[in-house]
Formats: sequence, C-alpha cells, structure tokens
Amino acid sequence: MPESVSSATRPSNWLLAIFTAVMMALALGAMWAMIALLLRHGRYTLAVPIGIAIAQTLRAQNIRHSPLAVVLAVVLTVLASIYAQALFAIGDLAQMIGLTFKDAFVRFDPGFALMLARGRIDRITVIWTALAALLAAFWVWRR
Repeated sequence: MPESVSSATRPSNWLLAIFTAVMMALALGAMWAMIALLLRHGRYTLAVPIGIAIAQTLRAQNIRHSPLAVVLAVVLTVLASIYAQALFAIGDLAQMIGLTFKDAFVRFDPGFALMLARGRIDRITVIWTALAALLAAFWVWRR
C-alpha cells in the first residue's frame, strides 16, 4: 500500500473493525438478555443503549459517516436484538422444563433457539429495535 494511505482505510483494518463490532453486538445482546432476565424487566427498552453502544464501537473503529457505517449500525443492532431474544427464549424454556440456563444453552441447537426467538418477536420488540437501529444509524452518521 502507498504510504499516503492512512492505516484507518486499509482493508485489513476495516475487517478487524467489522469483526470487533460484530463481537461487540453479540456480547451486548448477551448482556442485554442477562440484565433483563435478572431484573425481570427491560426486555424492550435496553435495545436503545445497546444500539448506541454498537454505534459508538463503530465510531471508535473509525467506521463513521458513511453508508457502510449506517448499514452496519442497523444490522448489528438487529443482530444484538435477535440474539437477546434467542437467549430470552432459552431462559424461558429452561425455566419451564426445569433446566438451568447453562444446561439449556448447551443442549439446544442454534436453529431451535432462533426458531424460539422468532416466536418471541412481537410488535413492541420490533418498535424498540427499530428505534434503537435508527438511533444507532444517526449516532454513527454524525460527524
């Protein structure tokens, strides 16, 4: 690469930044689920700070003010929401059949967990996730 190209624009740095943001989205989705399960509320409203945290992660990785940044912010916020919903579903099912969360998490197939999550997504979940995704898109777009 020419020396005039900054390190923030190199493809390997973009890959690392995107990988970091994806891992952050999954970790935040898990954190969202655990907090909501412990507090017994917050299943919907925690989407907003999760979306902002994802956008801030993208900004910290120099992915900002571009169409790619907006798309990533929206997609990763939705990913975190789906992952949290899958974890909610696993937790609820584990409680119903008398397993610990850890046992249920290990035993259930990822496809089964996603099927359960799809059944849990209601209008309120979609509204809060859409609001969080829009805020994340705005946050990552701003200069």
